[in-house]
Amino acid sequence: MSTELKKSMNLYYDERANEYDEIYTLGAGPASITDPNAYKQDVIKVKESIKKQNFKGVVFDVPCGTAFWMPSYYQNAEKIVLMDQSANMLKKAKERSVALDCLPKCQFIKLDAFQINKTKVKPSVFIIGFFLSHLTLKEEIQFFMLMKKKIEKNGKIVIVDSTWSDERAKTRHKEGKQLRKLNNGVTFNIYKKYFTAGDLKEIAKRESLHINIEYFGKAFFIATLSLV
Repeated sequence: MSTELKKSMNLYYDERANEYDEIYTLGAGPASITDPNAYKQDVIKVKESIKKQNFKGVVFDVPCGTAFWMPSYYQNAEKIVLMDQSANMLKKAKERSVALDCLPKCQFIKLDAFQINKTKVKPSVFIIGFFLSHLTLKEEIQFFMLMKKKIEKNGKIVIVDSTWSDERAKTRHKEGKQLRKLNNGVTFNIYKKYFTAGDLKEIAKRESLHINIEYFGKAFFIATLSLV
């Protein structure tokens, strides 16, 4: 990915922090499926899956964004590490931790996700929300290498991201550059790709990881990967 495109994408997400959750709560923002209920339904299913998995130990949410999924995993986590390159996203994440009354067990780190090796964190769980879909294949392979070096032996990698479907194909290409617009009309270029269930299984095979696709909806999926 070019430096220019990555810079545009990082700026877009920093500027979008205040409206970021609208895709989950309203099915608005950069929605590519016309039915907002598809997003709302998938959010419910993903939250249920996260809560059911009952994360314990050290949870590393990277890049954390607004920490939208935190209400579903914070209760039994011993420690929560939230890392993002965006100051505005980290601010929203901190506000969420205060609202949940779990600030004392949270650590906030302002770094690019590819700098996880610079932290002293040894997570039991990685939660990776809507990040893989913004990585080229080369970057994706690099990020998995970093995670596998970092995670506890019996840890797991939980991925939440965007599904590829017939509905999506009406308005999007499966992979490539997209133009995104904020509510104020300002536009940015980003890189985005979508995943089929087959794509996820190929990732697991390539990385020698066991995979369980917990839920695969019209808009979002959640999958858990662990060392074989």
